[in-house]
Amino acid sequence: MYLTVASALLVLALATARSLWSESPGSYADLITTAFPLGNGRLGAMPLGSPGKEIINLNIDSLWRGGPFENASYSGGNPSISKADALPGIREWIFQNGTGNVSALLGEFPDYGSFQVLANLTVDLGNRDMDMDTVRDYRRSLDLQTGVYDDRFSAGEKEAFCSYPDQVCVYRLASNTSLPAVAIHLENRLASPEPDVTCSGNSISLYGRTFPAIGMLYNARATVVVPGLKRNLCVQSAVHVPEGQREIVVVVAAGTDYDASRGNAAAGFSFRGEDPYDGVLKTTSRAARKTYSQLKSAHVKDFQSIFDGFTLTLPDPHNSASKPTTDLITSYTQPGNPYVENLLFDYGRYLFLSSSRPGSLPPNLQGLWTEQYSPAWSADYHANINLQMNHWGVEQTGLGGQTEPLWTYMLETWLPRGAETARLLYDAEGMKNSAQWANYPAVNAWMSQHVWDHFDYTRDVEWYQTVGYPILKGTAQFWLSQLVKDEHFDDGTWVVNPCNSPEHGPTTFGCTHYQQLIWEVFDHVLRGWDASGDTDTSFRSAIASRFTSLDNGIHIGSWGQIQEWKLDLDTQNDTHRHLSNLYGWYPGSSISSVHGHNSTVTDAVATTLTSRGTGVEDSNTGWGKMWRSACWALLNDTDSAYAELTLAIQNNFAANGFDMYSGNPPFQIDANFGILGAVMSMLVRDSDRAADDVRVQAVLLGPAIPAAWGGGSVNGVRLRGGGRVGFRWDDAGVNRTAMDSVRNKVYAVTGVAGIGLAVAQQLHARGARLSLADIDAAALASAFAKLGADRESVLTTVVDVGSAASVDAWIEATVRKFGRLDGAANMAGTIGRKHGVGKLVEQDDEEWDLLIRVNLTGMMYCLRAEVRGIAATAGEGSIVNASSIQGVRGFALHAAYSTTKHGVVGLTKSVAKEVGPAIRVNAVAPGTIQTPLLDKARDIQGTLNAMPTAIPRIGTADEVAQSVLFLLSDASSYTTGLVLNVDGGWDP
Repeated sequence: MYLTVASALLVLALATARSLWSESPGSYADLITTAFPLGNGRLGAMPLGSPGKEIINLNIDSLWRGGPFENASYSGGNPSISKADALPGIREWIFQNGTGNVSALLGEFPDYGSFQVLANLTVDLGNRDMDMDTVRDYRRSLDLQTGVYDDRFSAGEKEAFCSYPDQVCVYRLASNTSLPAVAIHLENRLASPEPDVTCSGNSISLYGRTFPAIGMLYNARATVVVPGLKRNLCVQSAVHVPEGQREIVVVVAAGTDYDASRGNAAAGFSFRGEDPYDGVLKTTSRAARKTYSQLKSAHVKDFQSIFDGFTLTLPDPHNSASKPTTDLITSYTQPGNPYVENLLFDYGRYLFLSSSRPGSLPPNLQGLWTEQYSPAWSADYHANINLQMNHWGVEQTGLGGQTEPLWTYMLETWLPRGAETARLLYDAEGMKNSAQWANYPAVNAWMSQHVWDHFDYTRDVEWYQTVGYPILKGTAQFWLSQLVKDEHFDDGTWVVNPCNSPEHGPTTFGCTHYQQLIWEVFDHVLRGWDASGDTDTSFRSAIASRFTSLDNGIHIGSWGQIQEWKLDLDTQNDTHRHLSNLYGWYPGSSISSVHGHNSTVTDAVATTLTSRGTGVEDSNTGWGKMWRSACWALLNDTDSAYAELTLAIQNNFAANGFDMYSGNPPFQIDANFGILGAVMSMLVRDSDRAADDVRVQAVLLGPAIPAAWGGGSVNGVRLRGGGRVGFRWDDAGVNRTAMDSVRNKVYAVTGVAGIGLAVAQQLHARGARLSLADIDAAALASAFAKLGADRESVLTTVVDVGSAASVDAWIEATVRKFGRLDGAANMAGTIGRKHGVGKLVEQDDEEWDLLIRVNLTGMMYCLRAEVRGIAATAGEGSIVNASSIQGVRGFALHAAYSTTKHGVVGLTKSVAKEVGPAIRVNAVAPGTIQTPLLDKARDIQGTLNAMPTAIPRIGTADEVAQSVLFLLSDASSYTTGLVLNVDGGWDP
């Protein structure tokens, strides 16, 4: 029999582990509040951990009854003929009277349907010596870093996980002596019609249809593997394993005939794909041929590689790591417990990674997990806060790569039907979501914020052009057609009419929430225009023209509040759960970024938040408190932000960490994800910028870190523009990071377009003083404006790096102005006029001389002058040179350019030997990076060859700048003579 090991080593491990654990099993009667969830995006499982009779609740993301699977003529609520003729009358009435209604546009939704539970997998040990009165040393746990569940007790151990690589959930039961006879069942007693359950060989199949004849087909299969036992194990509809075995492994796969790619007019909006039976059989058979260790190893490697990309570490002042987390959460009270807050933050990331993976659907109101046939609100996609909050903090915490389900869902489910809705209800082009949300058409605009955020954090131009921008443009087209001149105030602004505030107040015009959302949509179209690849300049002109007089949704009312409507209709101390008029403060940016330094506006935000209450008063929702917490954090009101966070945990989180809507079931997952947004708002302020904001992107670390979190740290925070940061803090505030060692130092930077500009911005944001050089005076002026700097901290000089005299004079002027030189980033270079189009035998001598003069001789002139300047003033420092991927490998048709960049590598390594240890000299070798030089290369070559890189996209200048900053700073104090490839893994 297994015995629980107790040792100091184990206790230490528990103190540092990121896991949920309990000393008692979950309860079937309270499954949704006590079971620990597993998931691989598509499949979900919730084991209870009962020693004698294990029940594992199973779910699949696409199992939905209703819609076209219940009514062959289901229209998604769209009318059969256009209702758009009603719009002019509705608008006229509202402008004349201030308010009105949109009932003439609303559809009906018979047969809407619901998400539903898939099945229960039961592993019955006959209860022989297995009740909790006889079991010793019981413990069940869920490791959040690996996604592996286990329960251990004196008689054996069980493990379970849901594998993304193998697309199965796996359950293992083991003993070091022998197991009793075990019966394994697969059933769903709630479903109607009841599914068929059959058993053959060693596999149980549950096969059903959600509605007679046309319902969605679903299939779950459990294949039982017993090492050394090959005979038929089926008895009627169950698998029976004889006693005496030491290990039993159950592999579960499931599928439905739902196919999102058939949710369009060409397919009759059927959403119906292939019968899932054969695919499920193939998946279980393939997985069952692998050993348990192979399945587990692949799962852990996949899961951990993503989860470990970000870490938050808060203190444990109460020694909470030694106590069951189920007890910690149920007994949690204000003022709080940092260990529990850290745990639930990690749990939010875990739940997202478990419920959103490429190929799955996005997490719904319950993520992926329900034990019910008809869960609350159908466990659907509520899109006026809930679906959005499900994706808060995801980009910042390293999970942006798992958002593909959201984009696919929008493109394949919303866009086709939404285009029809836009035409039938609004006589508009573009897209919105379905007619179910006819009274809230701003859904498309809110979801477009997530589109922009994904691009802003990743700078993935290819994704933006093919996926993100089509969504954004379709949304912008819709609103371009729907805006009308304000005929009530007659102030010349463009407003929405009709509109409302989500779940609150009248139907009117110029609703704050709508106007802020549309302002951001138009702003993002303009900001992302160059990256979009769109050649429709008439569309851009229309957006730009409308944008100039668009009502921005920021009106301060009679009692100092941000008005919820353009009419001042707000009631003071209305504690409604939504904060719709503060969208532009958080999670949006139309208030917080554009007006975040205007005390009149920020005071109005604070007044509005105070009036809205704590979130307890209206429904006591967890998501309402998390939204408030994030808003207070951006106001730098640490006490209020922390109070809302801790209040949510105290009131809404169950023993297993799931968020309960009003403190009791039903389960609603949004606050589990909302905690990511709230905590990240306390740790980092990295606001979006408006299109006309030329200031450097500033990042504020630790704007609202609670005193109770003193001594914490965070690593792997993603920043807008593609950067990352990590830092520590103590009671005195944020400690300087190693990269902050550049503060107050003086750096010379050559080439201020592209990478050079990004380097200057990174240095300037960290308080460095700069001397910028470029041969183009206009480029210097543009860079200076974008830095938003003053002439005291930034010197700009027109310099020809190919002239020794020009370079020497520049460095001398730098030392005269600042009194010292601490380092340099030599980013200037040229690709010439015939980059990538001619062989060596066709090489033009003048072209060769130009590249040698600028890229190699110019680099030598700069290095020589900079070394002299550093040695004569600061005495020590760091220099970084720009080589290229073409400086570390050969490229046909690039002989001249490649020669110069190879020369830079040799020059860097040689000079590093000469001037060390006082001065460190390194180089970066960028791959294909989106810069003006890349645009020039496209112009010369026409097209660029595909990149054989591990990260298959074009890099950003900021990503290279981060590496340059690292090499300039004390973070690389033991690094010199290095050539750092920043190329996406050209030669991984």
